[in-house]
Amino acid sequence: MNLLKKANIFKPNTKGGEKSRHSIARIDIFLVVALCVLAITPFVIILANKISADIRLVNLYLSPRFEELFGKEMTENLLREYNEANPDIRVRLLTAQDSQNGKEINIYIFDETDSDSIDWGLISGLNNLYIDALSYELGLGSVLLVSFMDVLYYNIDILSAAGFFRPPRTRGEYLTYSRTTADNGFYSDDLFSPENNRPVNQKLEDFAKGEAAMITASTRAIPSLREKMGDEIFGITAIPYASDGTVGKYDINLTGIYAGIGINSEYKDAAWSFIEFLTEHRAEFCEMFKAVPGVMSDVIPGDYVQDDPFYSKAWDIFEYNQLAER
Repeated sequence: MNLLKKANIFKPNTKGGEKSRHSIARIDIFLVVALCVLAITPFVIILANKISADIRLVNLYLSPRFEELFGKEMTENLLREYNEANPDIRVRLLTAQDSQNGKEINIYIFDETDSDSIDWGLISGLNNLYIDALSYELGLGSVLLVSFMDVLYYNIDILSAAGFFRPPRTRGEYLTYSRTTADNGFYSDDLFSPENNRPVNQKLEDFAKGEAAMITASTRAIPSLREKMGDEIFGITAIPYASDGTVGKYDINLTGIYAGIGINSEYKDAAWSFIEFLTEHRAEFCEMFKAVPGVMSDVIPGDYVQDDPFYSKAWDIFEYNQLAER
């Protein structure tokens, strides 16, 4: 064996070493890639779910009147409760920006004071859309959430100064009281002369200031009048419709707060589910407003009708007159 061959025996096998190093490098790259995939997989899943949810999500716009009528706290609580229970539906108040962006109200909330401003053509007739909804109180094409009866409010001091020591019980007495107090400088809400009628808010303001002897208004006004006048200045009684010398019953005039579906809504079924959700909270609405009677399908209100003299009186009036015919 010559020296050249001997030298080759001790020469490192560089080809095998290079292959080994390449294999190790490929394994390292694979591990890095695998770790990266594992690291980003949760984020990919979350993103995919979010995209999927956004695709399925139904956005419903609620009339801003809801917050005006029920207050900010109750509005936020109800929307949070509903949205958490229905992740595929998001109900939120329509903002001015939403309107500018072409969004329309899906769920209308309104009361009798909106009668001159609301476009009734935009509200669906629920009794036509949802025949099963006839078990609910349907009025103005919508569902009644809470109701209030009208009563006669009278200023005790004004009537006493005019020589009357109890409220009028008949139409004849009412007219006598009205003429007498008017002669003394106080106007009375004339039940039978439309030309003397005033907007409800104006009547309540005049009565609270002591400028009106008697007005007809909803029991919903009791809290604000008590706050402005105190409990000793005014009283409530049945509206005296009877024209003869006897005290008769009368048909109760009810006003209320209603929920309706926008006729142009693309998601009427979803909107209806929210209205059904609201009806499940009727007892809370009645308690909040101290409503009499509340709603006609569930006319037993809360403890306030026993604990508070004003609401106890209103409930007595309601019970006495609820089945009457004028």
